[in-house]
Amino acid sequence: PTVRSPGTPVVDTTVTAFQWGWRFDYPNLNVDVTGELTNGPGNHGPQMVVPAGQTVQITLVSADVIHGFYVRDFNFSRYAQPGVTNVFDLTPTKAGVFRAQCSEYCGLYHSEMLFSVRVESSSAFSRWLGTQQASQAQSGAAS
Repeated sequence: PTVRSPGTPVVDTTVTAFQWGWRFDYPNLNVDVTGELTNGPGNHGPQMVVPAGQTVQITLVSADVIHGFYVRDFNFSRYAQPGVTNVFDLTPTKAGVFRAQCSEYCGLYHSEMLFSVRVESSSAFSRWLGTQQASQAQSGAAS
């Protein structure tokens, strides 16, 4: 992927790190994905889904302590620090699922703070988005 300073993104995602999980909000698309340790044994965390070949602007924040947003296959890491907002662009070029994790010791269950990045074609991303929006609209209506 290409990482550069903020520019003109196709997708905006706010990534919130917290003990011991991740939340991926797509604020302009009305979608959020949250995963945490309570998801149970064998949990591989939540998944951030992005379109291949398109610029994704990530706003990285922490809800509590210092965390590390690390995607090994992208050779990319950024700190998520309380009170600090990190904004960067990511343009993934290859489709696939890429494991990721917190890379900064953040407490007892740090090793369980996992997530993945799924890079899909634009059409597959649009289908995923439609499914998420319908599901979240339905659960919101049920509340």
